[in-house]
Amino acid sequence: MNQITFLISLLKMKKWDNYLRFVQEQKLIDGQPFIIGEEKAEYADPQRWFTHIKSYEFLLRTYPLKAAAKGDSDFERVVNLLDWFCENTFYNGMQLSFFPDDSVKVLKYSYKKPFSHAINCRHKAIAFSDCLIALGFQSYPVCLMSAEDCHFMSQVYLNELGKWCVFDPSFHTYFTDDDSGNTLSVFELQTMLADGKQPVMHGYSFNGTQECRDVYMNRFVKQPLANITTWDDNSDDRRNSCIWKKRKKFEAGVPIGYR
Repeated sequence: MNQITFLISLLKMKKWDNYLRFVQEQKLIDGQPFIIGEEKAEYADPQRWFTHIKSYEFLLRTYPLKAAAKGDSDFERVVNLLDWFCENTFYNGMQLSFFPDDSVKVLKYSYKKPFSHAINCRHKAIAFSDCLIALGFQSYPVCLMSAEDCHFMSQVYLNELGKWCVFDPSFHTYFTDDDSGNTLSVFELQTMLADGKQPVMHGYSFNGTQECRDVYMNRFVKQPLANITTWDDNSDDRRNSCIWKKRKKFEAGVPIGYR
């Protein structure tokens, strides 16, 4: 595929029907054992994930984050914020517009806009985690990657549960186990799938539809969970470049205590 043909195919993906059809046509990867990848040698420093940056003040002034995240528990507050975030932004994994990892610019582009302004999973996870940090939560985006697929989600610490839990702001989803209804972290989700168990998926919505649930679980969750990484810090450093090689890297491992 030459560059012109590739750009034409991306332009077509700015229409919801075309992107939905593209995802529907993704083949499920069956018959291959799910194997967890090797641990990263370099671990991130979690104290650098939650530093205050000026854009958080702007997010709080500009968007109704506090009103959206009302609730009697951290879990309820996060789910309510997830509702608001997904109701007001569309997801498109073939997003054509290239702009920085700056959540102010991401939301300015996508908030309350039509599907032509949908954003990819990287921008969804970064912006959702930034909104949570602005509200006082601890959250960091995680990159899930296999040889075939890549996806981003957000880990959030819930105080009343005393643990990290994973939420997918691209598909309005979180996961629990089969037995106790325990809300899963991204690492617990990985372990369940490696053990051949099926987690319970909650709240699933693909841009307001129930389409592609099987494709999502197979190509967006199970396969990419082979490897889990994150970034070194949430600072403004390297967030403002539109050049791929100069953007923040998601190559750091997550220390055991933050799983």
